[in-house]
Amino acid sequence: MRSFSPTVRYGRIILLALIPFMLQNVFQSFLVVAERPQLGLLITIAAGLTNMILDAYFIAVLRLGVVGAAAATAISQSIGGLIPCSTLSFQTGADSVSEGPIWTLVPC
Repeated sequence: MRSFSPTVRYGRIILLALIPFMLQNVFQSFLVVAERPQLGLLITIAAGLTNMILDAYFIAVLRLGVVGAAAATAISQSIGGLIPCSTLSFQTGADSVSEGPIWTLVPC
């Protein structure tokens, strides 16, 4: 069995969270346009705090090293990408474009 360098292991784990990472960046713009930039800030803070807490837990307590750091980053990026999905609801229908935006904010 071939052993991979820590960099390759880190990269492979981070690639799993690439879509939530992109969603987080896109939703930041949506939230600013929807006049809810404070929600975007709170989501970013929550993702950052999650990353710090999980880094400490995975690296210091569980001794997972680089794999733990990558897992913590992937989980925090997923949180940052999935929370906005739960706060934004998408309308469907043929005449939804003429009625206004294709998405609306769901009250928190």
